[in-house]
This record gives sequence, C-alpha cells and structure tokens, in this order.
Amino acid sequence: MAVVTDLDGTVVPVGSDGSDIDAETVDCVRMANDAGLRIACATGRSWQLARPIITRLAISTPCIVEGGTRIVDPCDGSTLWQKGLTAAAAREVTDVFRCLVPDAQIKHSDSDRPEQQRRGPVPLEPRFLYLLAVPEHVARRVQDTLAGLPSVAAHCTPAWTGQQLLDVHVTHREATKGHAMTQWQELLGVTSAQTAVLGDSENDLPLFASARVRIAVGDASPALRVQADYVSVPLAERPLVDVVQRMLAGLLS
Repeated sequence: MAVVTDLDGTVVPVGSDGSDIDAETVDCVRMANDAGLRIACATGRSWQLARPIITRLAISTPCIVEGGTRIVDPCDGSTLWQKGLTAAAAREVTDVFRCLVPDAQIKHSDSDRPEQQRRGPVPLEPRFLYLLAVPEHVARRVQDTLAGLPSVAAHCTPAWTGQQLLDVHVTHREATKGHAMTQWQELLGVTSAQTAVLGDSENDLPLFASARVRIAVGDASPALRVQADYVSVPLAERPLVDVVQRMLAGLLS
C-alpha cells in the first residue's frame, strides 16, 4: 500500500521550508516505511522547494512535483518522467495571463523566483506556468478562460503570499497530478487499489481519480471534502500522522 500526500496545507503550512515539521511526524513516516507502507508526495512545488521537506521526512519513494509535470527520485534528484507545455500552448496561456492580469506575476519551470514578466519572454516549452497571488474572482475568470484551450489544465490553489489570494497552476492537460499518478504507479508497480491520497485543495482532485482511498485534511476546500472517503484532522493536528496511524492499525484501507 502507498500513501501519496500533498505538502502545502496538508503536511506543512503554505510556504513552509519544512523546519516546522515535528519529530512525531518524522517518526510516523519512518514507522510507515518500516511497515512496508510507502510514503510519497504530489506537490505543486518545484523539486528545489520540495526537497527540504522531503529530506526532513526522509522520503525515499519517487515523488510528483511541479503540479504533475515531473516525477523525481528523491535519492539523487533525477527526473524519472516529465511532460511540459508546447510552445504554442505556453504562448496562449501567457497571453491570457497578461490580458486578464496586466501586472501578472508569472512563475515558470526555469526559475524558482517569481518574476514580473509583463513583456518579457517565457521559456519556449516550460513544464508549467503559474499565475501568482490574485484575488479569487480573478483566478476563477482566468481558469474559466483557460478552459477553452484544449491542450492545458488549470487549477487554483492557495497562494503563498497573502490570505484570500490564489495561484493558478497551468500544466499540459496530460500532466496533472492525476496523470503523473498513473505514471508513478506504473514506475513503482502499484495499482490504484493499493493507493491512498491525502490533499487539501482542488488541484488535488485529479489525484482522487487515481486512488482507492481518498482523504482530505479537516480544513480542505469544500470541493475536496465532499469527494473524500475520509476527512482527517486539520493541518494543525497533523493529518499525515492521523492517516498513517489509522492505516497501520487497519482502520483505513
């Protein structure tokens, strides 16, 4: 059995560097590994930003990063699978961002630093494009507009910079967390019936389609909670610990 968990809002507060992960959580992951329960993550973070948390938790199972565009071996940082946007799709997405948000901050797969890119170029074929920190009504308008582009997928997720703000994560339509989960399962020889997922926001919905056990943290978005088989405790009460303990005790399977 495997547990694939989101990071921000699920294991750590949004934007955390992992230094606030307590010893009980670390010990819980170790006990899961010792019992043959694989722990991995599926996050919108780049590998560089996810690595400190993955290292702190001593996760050695391949992990999904960048919103589903890449699978990384945490032991050496090598890429096991990836899928990016086409050049044409990247141009279309960037045009939508800049049309609807003239002062858009756009993060792409070639940089971990948000950049003001009102007129500057984006990489020719980035793995992802993120529109950062916009009000919810703007994020939803962008998301609805991008729904008209057949080759991309767009999901909203809580922004790192400010309450009540959202980021819009855009990937290839076949590089959501759900698609990456299918690739991950093939790589590890794990079936959906042997997979549980834990998340907090709507960009985790694609994960739910690839797992038998679907779990939301207690303070997850309503859209995620309504589709969950089990709603765990809020982030502050360590939902990953709750889920692992229940699975090891046979109370969640």
